[in-house]
Amino acid sequence: MARLFNTDMIAGLMGLVVTYVFYAARGANWSPLSAQWPNAILVFMAIVSLALIVKAVVAAAPDPIFDEGNPLRMVWAMGLLVAWVLLLPRLGYILTSVLMFYAMWFVVGQGVLREENDFRQFPVLSHLRAIAIAAALAVASHWLFSRILFVPLPRGPLGW
Repeated sequence: MARLFNTDMIAGLMGLVVTYVFYAARGANWSPLSAQWPNAILVFMAIVSLALIVKAVVAAAPDPIFDEGNPLRMVWAMGLLVAWVLLLPRLGYILTSVLMFYAMWFVVGQGVLREENDFRQFPVLSHLRAIAIAAALAVASHWLFSRILFVPLPRGPLGW
């Protein structure tokens, strides 16, 4: 039998830790207007994390961790997210995002094909479509954050 954990408590505590890390890492050179969105997100993250902790205390519902899904694929996904964060200052937001969105598509897609016992490879057109969609998502989210929300994003060696 799998060991049971209070996953709401774990998620709530991890959420508070992540909220604190982002709060402590905020730059002091933001204008009040550009700081509004990150501050709102931090407040929202803290409220949701505290709500999870309250739920964990009031109505504890222990669950097994990694009960659903492929644990190896979850580890790959977490590794890609860590790589994304580490590469952001070096490659910039757009290039890092395109690479990571494409890598996520590949890892998740290959896992789904394996689970369905379909061992065919993705056709070249699928790769090109995934890269195009990743590029569109990266450019659109960069535009949204930099032009609408005034959140400064890291620029890479190419200047974007």
